[in-house]
Amino acid sequence: MKGFSWIGSTMPIIVLSLGMIIVLYVLLGRRKELLLFITVIGGSTVVGYVSKSLFARERPNFHRLMEEDGFSFPSSSSVAAVALYGIIVYLLWSPIRNRTGKIALTAAAIFMMVCIGLSRIYVGVHYPSDVIGGMLAGAAWLWLSIAVYKHLSDSHDKNTKLSM
Repeated sequence: MKGFSWIGSTMPIIVLSLGMIIVLYVLLGRRKELLLFITVIGGSTVVGYVSKSLFARERPNFHRLMEEDGFSFPSSSSVAAVALYGIIVYLLWSPIRNRTGKIALTAAAIFMMVCIGLSRIYVGVHYPSDVIGGMLAGAAWLWLSIAVYKHLSDSHDKNTKLSM
């Protein structure tokens, strides 16, 4: 569980994000989607920080296996995990051609989200409600980001067709 908790921390998320940026920009040439990815990841950090500041809930102070600073609600690791693995599924869905690959991608993402969230409870730095709140906040931010991206893409596509 400490390993999953570490995977949900800042440095592994940065490394995974940089890897995804390379995949999007260099390998797939999807520059528009790169902006969406950066917005989702950066915005999830802001959502976590602002939410923690607003709620100012103290962390559990019993049965801790590791120490963590700052407030407890919502779990920033859960916000980031849902945003990161969710946007990876969204962006890699169409390049994956077969159903088995799509199922494997989605299952791996859900597994990581759940394990990171559960690990934060297990190591004693979050209450279950912190993790659930973080997952909901991450999902809301992901959904909003994708909705705005689709709206702007559709508007751009319509304007491009009209000018032809």
